[in-house]
Amino acid sequence: MVGGTRGLGRELVTQGLRRGHDVVAYGRSAATTTAADAAPEQERFRARVLDLTDPAAVDAADLDGLRGPGPLYLFWVAGAFLRRPLALTAPQEIDHLTALLWLGPVRLLRRLLADPWTSAPHRPLHLVTVASSSSWRAREEQSLYCGLKAAQAAFTRGLAPELLAADPSHRVTLVHPGAMATAGFHDDLDLTPAELAAFMDPADVAAEIWRLVDRPAPTDGPDQRFLEAQLLRGETDPATGRAAPRLVPGPQAPEPPTLPEALPLPEALPLPEPARTS
Repeated sequence: MVGGTRGLGRELVTQGLRRGHDVVAYGRSAATTTAADAAPEQERFRARVLDLTDPAAVDAADLDGLRGPGPLYLFWVAGAFLRRPLALTAPQEIDHLTALLWLGPVRLLRRLLADPWTSAPHRPLHLVTVASSSSWRAREEQSLYCGLKAAQAAFTRGLAPELLAADPSHRVTLVHPGAMATAGFHDDLDLTPAELAAFMDPADVAAEIWRLVDRPAPTDGPDQRFLEAQLLRGETDPATGRAAPRLVPGPQAPEPPTLPEALPLPEALPLPEPARTS
């Protein structure tokens, strides 16, 4: 779990443990992370501190915990949000967000795919990329964040044929969740507690993602070795006040940007009358 220390990543970890998986979570705050309250589940959980913005740390990350029998589920969940006009975004912020959402995970994934364990026959890998509906939504002052999420989605679509050509038992799932009620994630939006509470519960979204990941292999019909889906905000649950995830299969066409109203053109001034000469 690349980014499994809070929010959606933490919920994916917890539900993976409940499904009987051994889980390794990589993240900046992994040293202080616990995955679940039950002791038996904790015994199958390992945390690895990893700063995805540090290339040397990514290259030295311990992958030994990923080598073992059975399929390997690799969840690409790491994320951070930024809303700011690009002209007001510091170069350091651009570098940090790009490394966290894009360069670090891709570098780690390359290491994993080049590992002899992964390339051995009959070692199925299931890549689960958690992108965002912001990869295709029209958002204001979020060009950097939306662009990186769109790159994550396009990269996963492009990588899928490579993985399946290397081993037909590999699987790829690309999910685009909508907004979730994750504390601290949307601070740039200045939301009220009531507005944040109306977002989807990360636990509900995690359950839907695992349901997609656990899909049975079809004996006939469409090839689902690659699956893309949206998890958008649906109807509000009266008991919790939060929106339930609504599954929309397939990719979504990018929304056109909302452009500001054009300023009215100034009225044309009358041309001066030509000078008369006598």
